[in-house]
Amino acid sequence: FLPSPELVEAARQLATHGKGVIIDAECALPSSVTAELGLLDAETASVAIPFFEWRAFPAIHRLHQLLDAGELGDVLLVSVERSFAIDSENTLDGMLDENVIRASLCRDIDLLRWMGGDYSQVTLFRTGATDRGFAGQTLNLAGDALPDATCLYRSGKDHAWTCEVQGSSGIASVCCDREGIRLAVNGKHVLTQDDVRADTALCLRWIDEAMERWPGSLRWEDSTRVHEIQEAMQRSLRRRRTIDLHFETASERSQFKTQMATVGCFVLAYTCFVSVLLLLAG
Repeated sequence: FLPSPELVEAARQLATHGKGVIIDAECALPSSVTAELGLLDAETASVAIPFFEWRAFPAIHRLHQLLDAGELGDVLLVSVERSFAIDSENTLDGMLDENVIRASLCRDIDLLRWMGGDYSQVTLFRTGATDRGFAGQTLNLAGDALPDATCLYRSGKDHAWTCEVQGSSGIASVCCDREGIRLAVNGKHVLTQDDVRADTALCLRWIDEAMERWPGSLRWEDSTRVHEIQEAMQRSLRRRRTIDLHFETASERSQFKTQMATVGCFVLAYTCFVSVLLLLAG
């Protein structure tokens, strides 16, 4: 959803005065505000925390623990597959559109990054695209020494979602449907979550760790990366090729270097132009 200008300004003012700000990761902030919060988080005492509620689902959290413990071996592939029910509220003649997938896209990209790593290449293509929407969408993420990551969207009979991790020593998957969320490892049931809700105690612990800036805790940089991938998806779809992401830590020093480089290029170009005019005049 797009927050009101008043809420955006309030978050900006709190961060400017060094206060901690917790923002829903699905919140569609303008790019300028996202960049400003990232700069304040990196250069001031304020702490901007993206709230990734889905990371605190017991089944998903347990899957991430399996990866950290190395029980699946070397991770080879991380995939997310989501189907949307065909009805008048969500699809038009079985077609998907941007409004349908927007809420799910943010969490799925974050899960791919959380399970696989900080990806730097984005490729997006759609099937059955028309003026009314598209039949399916496939997102591929890649990076140096990182497992392949795939996110597949399609229309179906019911809402369903699956996250699967393939490792050299086994396969683990989390499935979500009307019956709840289930975790299976190598085909064996491990955990069942009846309600689709996050663990409140785990959320509070992660927020405390983020406020204290513990290593590996939630950082605003995670939210920034998700937004950058979403923007790269549109460029990839428009140009029909893979888009390379060039990450740079936000800092006043890097911005100063960029500004000085721009001014220097302008001075050199202006000097060259004036020199040509003087030669012609001579």
